[in-house]
Amino acid sequence: MTVPRAQLPQTIARGDMATTAEGRPFTVVSLSDESAVVDFNHPLAGKHIVLDIVVLNVKPRA
Repeated sequence: MTVPRAQLPQTIARGDMATTAEGRPFTVVSLSDESAVVDFNHPLAGKHIVLDIVVLNVKPRA
């Protein structure tokens, strides 16, 4: 999504993560003097992840 550069803090840089006034996190993809491209996808979206889990309890069917 492209937003006006003026809506972001002056110190923000490409790759920075920030949040909107409503609390939605985003990543800055690119910046120009007039606009910024931001990404609202979760940082792990589209990535392959492996989880190790431990089953703590199994209850019989009621």
